Amino acid sequence: MVFSTNISKVISKIPDAKLYIYSAGGGQLKINKSLQKNVILEGYVDNIWNEVKDKELLLVPLRIGSGIRVKIIEMLAAGKSIITTDIGKEGIDAINGKHLLVSNKPDEFADKIISFFKNEFDNEKLCVNARELIREKYTWSRIANQFERVYLDLINSRN
Repeated sequence: MVFSTNISKVISKIPDAKLYIYSAGGGQLKINKSLQKNVILEGYVDNIWNEVKDKELLLVPLRIGSGIRVKIIEMLAAGKSIITTDIGKEGIDAINGKHLLVSNKPDEFADKIISFFKNEFDNEKLCVNARELIREKYTWSRIANQFERVYLDLINSRN
């Protein structure tokens, strides 16, 4: 199983690492017995903020989907470090290595997790850059201004 193989890779390099899985469908995952002390299936939680406030790194390994991931924007605004896929950051003007980390292959995902915990990325800089990006582009007032411009352009184009 790819999931177990890549988690095993991380655990072999960082034995104390813990992976918490928050998902309504997380209970369907089968975790290898040797990984059960490192992988915690939390399932659905009412308040994700209480759960992730003390976590160092958030993983969003999306392989399918469309549209913007509001939770990623919220977590970036909160100063959380994130590794996701290109699909996970779809619609967000975040740059790999500047605002968050991106990997599209399971093995690369594991390598980035290991690199993160070996301090090979400037985590503080990632978080500062991410929060700045959110302030510049994704606050409600910025979005409202963008919508207003689009609507005014549409109105003016009809006149």
